Amino acid sequence: MSHPKTRLSLIDKLDILGKEYQFSLKLYSAVENFDRKFKFTVGDRIIIAEERAEELIIDANRAIDPLKAAEFLHDALTEFEKVETKLRRATALGLLSPDTEGLLYVDLDDIRGDAKHWRSYFLKESKQRQKEGRSSDGEQHPAGSEPTMN
Repeated sequence: MSHPKTRLSLIDKLDILGKEYQFSLKLYSAVENFDRKFKFTVGDRIIIAEERAEELIIDANRAIDPLKAAEFLHDALTEFEKVETKLRRATALGLLSPDTEGLLYVDLDDIRGDAKHWRSYFLKESKQRQKEGRSSDGEQHPAGSEPTMN
């Protein structure tokens, strides 16, 4: 059983989830104003990508293994790229004003910056654990004796 302090809950203390939540509210409001024929196609795809990114940030927050947390954040960043591409398309179709798109990008860039920072942190933490001979569960194991899954 791992000690509670070994859980990588640092993201809990960050405001990345709060920023992402506020971004999602702004995004939902913007999509709500889409023309009906695009609301349930382009709009839904934007929302789905954003929600997937949010879920991945939550998964990273709950990960015990820092390498797994970094992977979740990498995947979240990929989803945010999809959101950006779909927002660009929505603006090109006249569904979003360039001003609204720009405001959403400011928030999106801020969230991505935080996600990149924490991904880097978790990668460094993973390397440090490997160097110290600790397993992903945070327990100390002699070299070569780390538990394996059967």
